[in-house]
Amino acid sequence: MASVVVWNLRWASPRSERSEDVLAQIGDPDLSILSEVTLGVLPSGHVIDAGEDWGYSAKAERRKVAMVSQHPWTDVEVFKSRPLGGRCLVGSTQLNGIGKVACVGVCIPWSACHVTSGQKDKARWEEHADFLHALGPVLTRLSQNYSRIMLGGDFNQRLPRKYAPIVIANALEGILSKWNVPTRNLIVEGHKAGCLNHFASLGMNANVERSWPGKIGGMALSDHAGVCAKV
Repeated sequence: MASVVVWNLRWASPRSERSEDVLAQIGDPDLSILSEVTLGVLPSGHVIDAGEDWGYSAKAERRKVAMVSQHPWTDVEVFKSRPLGGRCLVGSTQLNGIGKVACVGVCIPWSACHVTSGQKDKARWEEHADFLHALGPVLTRLSQNYSRIMLGGDFNQRLPRKYAPIVIANALEGILSKWNVPTRNLIVEGHKAGCLNHFASLGMNANVERSWPGKIGGMALSDHAGVCAKV
């Protein structure tokens, strides 16, 4: 079995007090799928990232999505333009006991993305919907070439639906209809905001080994709960 951590690091930087605690919480998994990262605060391993352009002004060392594996990456694919640009990352790697796996890391746009900030050219939930529409064909293509696929990251939706419009929730559920989603219905003790970071697998069994709230020991490590899955 392999361990996979999925978490949003809320831009923890090497200069922040929480950076060491963030890395300690992640531990040493076989694979990490991380969102809102600073390149100087990542677990050890082979790193790929989705690039620095996701339609907003950003510091050069920040990435919306990065993935870290204990083995080298191949077949890496990044996207240059919206809605996937800077927010979706594809690569394949070896996982101990499993073999070659295609991995997809995402940071799906939040409901107000590019509404009153960024490019200011979208209605509420529109960029999120555009992302899901573009992601579906990517996953379909990968499923034709790989027998084992992982999908993880910041979905900016709860599973099952809580706040998202029904049409938006249905779009995500349509994408995940054939996937094993162990983070569905996950309640993270001490984290009232619900689970927005999710993990899904295709062609593999997976379950949640542990989860943790964004605030631990009085320190806010993130505004998202984190998850470690066993695959």
